[in-house]
Amino acid sequence: MEPQSDILFQTERVLVRRWRDVDVDALLAAYGDAAAMRWVGEGQALAREDCLRWLDVTRRDYAARGYGMFAVVSRGDGATLGFCGLAHPGGKAEPELKYAFLPAHRGRGLASETAAAMIEHAAAEWGLRHIIATVAEENLASQRVLCKAGMARGEAWREEDGSRTLRFHWRASPENGAVVASIAAGRLRFNVYGQVLAVERREGGWRAFWSGGDGKRRPADFIIPDDLAASDLAQYLEDLFHENATPHNGEVARLD
Repeated sequence: MEPQSDILFQTERVLVRRWRDVDVDALLAAYGDAAAMRWVGEGQALAREDCLRWLDVTRRDYAARGYGMFAVVSRGDGATLGFCGLAHPGGKAEPELKYAFLPAHRGRGLASETAAAMIEHAAAEWGLRHIIATVAEENLASQRVLCKAGMARGEAWREEDGSRTLRFHWRASPENGAVVASIAAGRLRFNVYGQVLAVERREGGWRAFWSGGDGKRRPADFIIPDDLAASDLAQYLEDLFHENATPHNGEVARLD
């Protein structure tokens, strides 16, 4: 049985959880496959040492952003089927959807099932409103996965080797039916320069909690004036955290 603290969400067929050290063999099986890796990055299969380094990088991503890459596990027998998550390769501002499945589990619709749920979770739990994905123009299978996951084809460009790369986009909007946030009475959620903050009205005043990638909430270490109106919360948080702003981490915005 998977520890509940590790699990992000589940779909009809899979559980998605944080990476563990024991995932290195499955990582190697998925990303050490030269045939599949021709579509990824520089087209080179990863060695075991690369996978071990990636585990460390992913732990740092969890700590810094609350998200990163995650393991996709069968709800039936608990086997690791593949990996899916969000990354910022090269320090790019936009989170980029990434996924790879072990050879035995490709072609079963698992990638589109997981990718769609990952986007929904990213919007609801991490406050993300724009997610991209890049894919080689010849990789029609991945393009179908991205379309089924709710992404739309955008711009294209030619690489140095003459090949063409496409960028797909997902943007939160009422029209696409995305679940950006669930706001109960007296509870508001904000994207505070890349972090999700829940603010609740309780007896005695406002209480604030940071949302982490592990699904846990942590009490915020600042005070919101009890008499502050809900309509003034965004401005208050912006004034409080303006020093955290960068050109890449967005702004203070209510998630609704």
